[in-house]
Amino acid sequence: MKPPELTVIQRAVLEHLPALGLSSDARVFDAPCGGTAALTHALRERGFDAVGGDIDPEAGTDLGKAFAKVNLDAALPWPDQSFDAGF
Repeated sequence: MKPPELTVIQRAVLEHLPALGLSSDARVFDAPCGGTAALTHALRERGFDAVGGDIDPEAGTDLGKAFAKVNLDAALPWPDQSFDAGF
């Protein structure tokens, strides 16, 4: 399967990612991940423990357990400090 195409902003996130100094296995949160979860997939391909979140339950169906249905206007279902970065 061909990976989803990244937007200009998503490509910029990946380009500037090294400046954050994250370890290669850092836990990162991508929300809203959108219908293709393109950035979440790209982060996972680079070794990050990336989780995609979106209010649309169909957005990350191919992510399996790496997807969470979340409302960004409400409290997230993880304790504080659960992620090393968020996009």
